[in-house]
Amino acid sequence: LLFGGSGGLHISPVEMATSPFLFDILTWELSNLPDKWVHKLNRLLPWSSSTREERIEETLRFFEVGEEIRDLEHQLTAEPATNAPANLKKLRKERSSLKAGVEETLESELGSILSHEGLPSWTGFIFPPVDVALVGPPRVLVISPRDKIERMKTILLKPDMDVEDMETLEDKLFREENLSALVEDLGGVATYPTIVRADLSLRGAAVTAAHEWLHTYWFFRPLGWNIFSS
Repeated sequence: LLFGGSGGLHISPVEMATSPFLFDILTWELSNLPDKWVHKLNRLLPWSSSTREERIEETLRFFEVGEEIRDLEHQLTAEPATNAPANLKKLRKERSSLKAGVEETLESELGSILSHEGLPSWTGFIFPPVDVALVGPPRVLVISPRDKIERMKTILLKPDMDVEDMETLEDKLFREENLSALVEDLGGVATYPTIVRADLSLRGAAVTAAHEWLHTYWFFRPLGWNIFSS
Protein backbone atom coordinates (compact mmCIF):
# COMPACT_ATOMS: atom_id res chain seq x y z
CA LEU A 1 0.00 0.00 0.00
CA LEU A 2 2.83 2.39 0.81
CA PHE A 3 5.08 1.69 -2.17
CA GLY A 4 2.66 0.24 -4.73
CA GLY A 5 3.04 3.13 -7.16
CA SER A 6 2.01 6.69 -7.74
CA GLY A 7 -1.45 5.91 -9.06
CA GLY A 8 -3.03 5.92 -5.59
CA LEU A 9 -5.47 3.48 -4.06
CA HIS A 10 -8.72 3.15 -6.03
CA ILE A 11 -11.73 1.53 -4.38
CA SER A 12 -14.68 0.62 -6.57
CA PRO A 13 -18.24 1.62 -5.57
CA VAL A 14 -19.04 -2.06 -4.96
CA GLU A 15 -16.04 -2.43 -2.61
CA MET A 16 -17.05 0.75 -0.83
CA ALA A 17 -20.64 -0.44 -0.36
CA THR A 18 -19.64 -3.87 0.97
CA SER A 19 -16.70 -2.80 3.15
CA PRO A 20 -18.67 -2.64 6.47
CA PHE A 21 -19.89 -6.22 5.99
CA LEU A 22 -16.85 -8.06 4.56
CA PHE A 23 -15.97 -11.47 5.99
CA ASP A 24 -12.27 -11.63 6.92
CA ILE A 25 -11.14 -15.12 5.85
CA LEU A 26 -7.54 -14.76 7.04
CA THR A 27 -8.49 -13.65 10.56
CA TRP A 28 -11.06 -16.45 10.79
CA GLU A 29 -8.52 -19.10 9.74
CA LEU A 30 -5.79 -17.81 12.07
CA SER A 31 -8.17 -17.83 15.03
CA ASN A 32 -9.70 -21.27 14.34
CA LEU A 33 -6.86 -23.44 13.02
CA PRO A 34 -4.72 -23.55 16.22
CA ASP A 35 -7.70 -24.32 18.48
CA LYS A 36 -8.72 -27.31 16.41
CA TRP A 37 -5.27 -28.91 16.40
CA VAL A 38 -4.88 -28.34 20.14
CA HIS A 39 -8.16 -30.20 20.61
CA LYS A 40 -6.91 -33.04 18.39
CA LEU A 41 -3.76 -33.39 20.51
CA ASN A 42 -5.81 -33.41 23.73
CA ARG A 43 -7.95 -36.23 22.38
CA LEU A 44 -4.80 -38.36 21.97
CA LEU A 45 -4.14 -38.30 25.73
CA PRO A 46 -4.98 -41.65 27.45
CA TRP A 47 -7.61 -40.16 29.78
CA SER A 48 -9.35 -38.41 26.87
CA SER A 49 -9.71 -41.45 24.63
CA SER A 50 -13.08 -42.85 23.59
CA THR A 51 -14.23 -45.68 21.32
CA ARG A 52 -15.42 -45.14 17.76
CA GLU A 53 -18.90 -46.24 18.84
CA GLU A 54 -18.97 -43.59 21.58
CA ARG A 55 -17.81 -40.90 19.16
CA ILE A 56 -20.50 -41.86 16.64
CA GLU A 57 -23.09 -41.82 19.43
CA GLU A 58 -21.99 -38.26 20.31
CA THR A 59 -22.25 -37.26 16.65
CA LEU A 60 -25.77 -38.63 16.30
CA ARG A 61 -26.76 -36.79 19.48
CA PHE A 62 -25.27 -33.52 18.19
CA PHE A 63 -27.48 -33.58 15.11
CA GLU A 64 -30.53 -34.73 17.10
CA VAL A 65 -30.07 -31.71 19.38
CA GLY A 66 -29.76 -29.48 16.30
CA GLU A 67 -33.13 -30.75 15.07
CA GLU A 68 -34.69 -30.15 18.49
CA ILE A 69 -33.30 -26.59 18.48
CA ARG A 70 -34.79 -25.89 15.03
CA ASP A 71 -38.19 -27.25 16.11
CA LEU A 72 -38.15 -25.15 19.28
CA GLU A 73 -37.14 -22.00 17.38
CA HIS A 74 -40.04 -22.51 14.94
CA GLN A 75 -42.38 -23.10 17.88
CA LEU A 76 -41.24 -19.86 19.54
CA THR A 77 -41.81 -17.93 16.31
CA ALA A 78 -45.33 -19.28 15.87
CA GLU A 79 -46.44 -19.33 19.51
CA PRO A 80 -44.18 -18.06 22.33
CA ALA A 81 -44.08 -20.46 25.28
CA THR A 82 -43.06 -19.80 28.87
CA ASN A 83 -40.42 -22.53 29.27
CA ALA A 84 -39.17 -22.62 25.66
CA PRO A 85 -36.30 -20.07 26.07
CA ALA A 86 -34.85 -22.04 29.01
CA ASN A 87 -35.06 -25.29 27.06
CA LEU A 88 -33.47 -23.62 24.05
CA LYS A 89 -30.56 -22.35 26.15
CA LYS A 90 -30.02 -25.84 27.61
CA LEU A 91 -30.03 -27.49 24.18
CA ARG A 92 -27.61 -24.92 22.72
CA LYS A 93 -25.24 -25.48 25.63
CA GLU A 94 -25.35 -29.26 25.08
CA ARG A 95 -24.68 -28.88 21.36
CA SER A 96 -21.78 -26.52 22.06
CA SER A 97 -20.20 -29.05 24.45
CA LEU A 98 -20.37 -31.78 21.77
CA LYS A 99 -19.17 -29.65 18.85
CA ALA A 100 -15.38 -30.13 18.98
CA GLY A 101 -15.63 -33.91 19.34
CA VAL A 102 -18.18 -34.18 16.54
CA GLU A 103 -15.98 -32.15 14.20
CA GLU A 104 -13.12 -34.55 14.88
CA THR A 105 -15.35 -37.58 14.29
CA LEU A 106 -16.50 -36.20 10.93
CA GLU A 107 -12.88 -35.53 9.98
CA SER A 108 -11.77 -39.03 10.98
CA GLU A 109 -14.62 -40.83 9.20
CA LEU A 110 -14.28 -38.76 6.03
CA GLY A 111 -10.50 -39.20 6.02
CA SER A 112 -10.91 -42.99 6.27
CA ILE A 113 -13.34 -43.03 3.34
CA LEU A 114 -11.05 -40.87 1.18
CA SER A 115 -8.14 -43.25 1.88
CA HIS A 116 -10.35 -46.27 1.14
CA GLU A 117 -11.38 -44.70 -2.19
CA GLY A 118 -7.73 -44.49 -3.20
CA LEU A 119 -7.08 -40.75 -3.10
CA PRO A 120 -3.34 -40.02 -3.00
CA SER A 121 -1.97 -39.67 0.50
CA TRP A 122 1.31 -38.50 1.96
CA THR A 123 3.01 -41.13 4.17
CA GLY A 124 -0.36 -42.71 4.84
CA PHE A 125 -2.21 -39.46 5.61
CA ILE A 126 -4.66 -37.68 3.31
CA PHE A 127 -3.31 -34.27 2.31
CA PRO A 128 -4.50 -31.75 3.16
CA PRO A 129 -5.91 -33.31 6.33
CA VAL A 130 -9.68 -33.11 6.61
CA ASP A 131 -10.43 -30.24 9.00
CA VAL A 132 -14.05 -29.20 9.62
CA ALA A 133 -15.58 -26.35 11.61
CA LEU A 134 -19.30 -26.65 12.33
CA VAL A 135 -20.25 -22.97 12.53
CA GLY A 136 -22.47 -20.38 10.91
CA PRO A 137 -20.93 -19.72 7.47
CA PRO A 138 -20.55 -16.28 5.94
CA ARG A 139 -23.19 -15.02 3.55
CA VAL A 140 -22.40 -14.39 -0.10
CA LEU A 141 -23.24 -11.38 -2.25
CA VAL A 142 -23.78 -12.31 -5.89
CA ILE A 143 -23.62 -9.48 -8.44
CA SER A 144 -24.91 -9.61 -12.02
CA PRO A 145 -25.52 -7.08 -14.81
CA ARG A 146 -29.19 -6.29 -15.31
CA ASP A 147 -29.30 -6.90 -19.07
CA LYS A 148 -28.12 -10.53 -18.90
CA ILE A 149 -27.67 -13.35 -16.42
CA GLU A 150 -23.98 -13.47 -15.58
CA ARG A 151 -22.16 -13.90 -12.29
CA MET A 152 -19.87 -10.87 -12.38
CA LYS A 153 -18.64 -11.11 -8.81
CA THR A 154 -19.20 -12.93 -5.53
CA ILE A 155 -18.18 -11.44 -2.19
CA LEU A 156 -18.23 -13.15 1.20
CA LEU A 157 -20.04 -11.16 3.89
CA LYS A 158 -20.33 -11.48 7.66
CA PRO A 159 -22.68 -14.26 8.81
CA ASP A 160 -24.49 -12.03 11.32
CA MET A 161 -25.89 -9.53 8.79
CA ASP A 162 -29.55 -8.86 9.46
CA VAL A 163 -32.24 -8.77 6.79
CA GLU A 164 -32.42 -4.98 6.81
CA ASP A 165 -28.68 -4.66 6.06
CA MET A 166 -28.93 -7.22 3.27
CA GLU A 167 -31.85 -5.46 1.62
CA THR A 168 -30.18 -2.05 1.99
CA LEU A 169 -27.01 -3.31 0.31
CA GLU A 170 -28.93 -4.96 -2.55
CA ASP A 171 -31.00 -1.82 -3.11
CA LYS A 172 -27.94 0.46 -3.01
CA LEU A 173 -26.17 -1.53 -5.75
CA PHE A 174 -29.38 -1.61 -7.79
CA ARG A 175 -30.06 2.13 -7.58
CA GLU A 176 -26.55 3.56 -7.65
CA GLU A 177 -24.66 1.05 -9.82
CA ASN A 178 -27.48 -0.41 -11.95
CA LEU A 179 -26.55 -3.94 -10.86
CA SER A 180 -28.61 -6.93 -9.82
CA ALA A 181 -27.46 -8.01 -6.36
CA LEU A 182 -28.54 -10.82 -4.04
CA VAL A 183 -27.25 -11.76 -0.58
CA GLU A 184 -27.62 -15.50 -0.04
CA ASP A 185 -26.88 -18.14 2.60
CA LEU A 186 -24.17 -20.75 2.11
CA GLY A 187 -23.98 -24.38 3.18
CA GLY A 188 -20.20 -24.27 3.51
CA VAL A 189 -16.99 -22.53 2.47
CA ALA A 190 -13.59 -23.97 1.49
CA THR A 191 -11.59 -22.07 4.08
CA TYR A 192 -9.19 -24.07 6.24
CA PRO A 193 -10.66 -25.43 8.45
CA THR A 194 -13.53 -25.82 6.01
CA ILE A 195 -16.73 -24.17 7.22
CA VAL A 196 -19.82 -26.40 7.34
CA ARG A 197 -23.21 -25.17 8.56
CA ALA A 198 -23.84 -26.40 12.10
CA ASP A 199 -27.62 -26.62 11.55
CA LEU A 200 -27.52 -29.15 8.70
CA SER A 201 -28.57 -32.77 9.08
CA LEU A 202 -25.85 -35.39 9.58
CA ARG A 203 -26.08 -36.37 5.91
CA GLY A 204 -26.02 -32.72 4.82
CA ALA A 205 -22.98 -31.98 6.99
CA ALA A 206 -21.10 -35.04 5.71
CA VAL A 207 -21.82 -34.22 2.05
CA THR A 208 -20.88 -30.56 2.53
CA ALA A 209 -17.67 -31.45 4.40
CA ALA A 210 -16.62 -33.77 1.55
CA HIS A 211 -17.49 -31.14 -1.07
CA GLU A 212 -15.54 -28.36 0.66
CA TRP A 213 -12.55 -30.66 1.32
CA LEU A 214 -12.31 -31.32 -2.42
CA HIS A 215 -11.73 -27.60 -2.98
CA THR A 216 -8.79 -27.68 -0.56
CA TYR A 217 -7.48 -30.85 -2.26
CA TRP A 218 -7.63 -29.24 -5.71
CA PHE A 219 -5.87 -26.12 -4.41
CA PHE A 220 -2.59 -28.08 -4.65
CA ARG A 221 -3.33 -29.58 -8.08
CA PRO A 222 -3.65 -28.36 -11.70
CA LEU A 223 -7.46 -28.57 -11.69
CA GLY A 224 -7.58 -26.17 -8.75
CA TRP A 225 -5.02 -23.82 -10.29
CA ASN A 226 -7.10 -23.59 -13.48
CA ILE A 227 -10.61 -23.90 -12.10
CA PHE A 228 -11.56 -20.35 -13.17
CA SER A 229 -9.87 -20.53 -16.59
CA SER A 230 -13.11 -21.39 -18.37
